[in-house]
Amino acid sequence: MEIYFWGIRLPGVVSAGGPTFSGWEAGVLYNNLPNGGTAGFTNWWYRPDFLGIDFGATQSGFTVEYSGAAVPTSIDWFAFGYQGEYTGSFEDTVQDEAGNPSFEGIVTAIPTPATLALFAFGLASLGWSRSTNR
Repeated sequence: MEIYFWGIRLPGVVSAGGPTFSGWEAGVLYNNLPNGGTAGFTNWWYRPDFLGIDFGATQSGFTVEYSGAAVPTSIDWFAFGYQGEYTGSFEDTVQDEAGNPSFEGIVTAIPTPATLALFAFGLASLGWSRSTNR
């Protein structure tokens, strides 16, 4: 099964781009209510030929420009599959068609070790600056 249509929801409308060299189109604002999902997705990517990302594969080149003051800690997403038979539980899907199921979920950001190290350095610097000011 290939993912041929997917998107995310971020606060506010943002611009999106995709790996156009491989046939992906990008757009903004998508409502998944007609398929049993939710509304308000701000960015989407679509392959009109339905030849998307293969099962177990990845593809880079998808971009989002976000101008909010704080980086979101979680992102809602949706995805549609095609060319294959979904044999998982339909409790996991939004649209329960075996040949064209859709899914929704939430991705939560996990701080990377570099982020944690920078945070620790910042705390140590604050402690050092307070101790030198006494």
